[in-house]
Amino acid sequence: LDHTHALTVRMLLALQLALPQHPLMNATYDDQHGLQQHDAIHLGLAVHDGDRLYVPVIKNLVELHQADLKATIDAFKVKARDASFTQDDLTGAHFVLSNFGIFGAGDFATPVVVPPGLAIMAIGSAKVAPVWHGVEKTWQPKQKIPLSLSFDHRLITGGEASAFLSTLIKCFASHET
Repeated sequence: LDHTHALTVRMLLALQLALPQHPLMNATYDDQHGLQQHDAIHLGLAVHDGDRLYVPVIKNLVELHQADLKATIDAFKVKARDASFTQDDLTGAHFVLSNFGIFGAGDFATPVVVPPGLAIMAIGSAKVAPVWHGVEKTWQPKQKIPLSLSFDHRLITGGEASAFLSTLIKCFASHET
């Protein structure tokens, strides 16, 4: 399992815990149905094959374990390479995750929300940086992962988005290996 694959799986595990605590981040909106909050989490995961970008949907994210998530990502990579996604594979996302950091350049991005979803998050290039550890009064190396969150400000406030990020960061840290 390569590092970027492991980082994506870890983020998916954190999203399993964080999204249910912040229902608007897992909601959709369209003019016909209005705002819909969903119990199930259907997460779009950006997959790039070199020529094309796909966003297949991981249905019922919270039901999947780490091994399931790894297998799903591997299957998505094969389908991207073979251009064999079905329409069902590519529809129904409530929240979208993109890991542009796998390309090795760039910390932050401006991911674009695609309706009917209300939010998308992008992971930048992970780096090890010195972080002050106040208790031990030393600088210690720690992995820093830049996150960029875009959201529909008509329905999600900055406070709600900040609370989600705070929860997500705690959930992500709980999956540290």
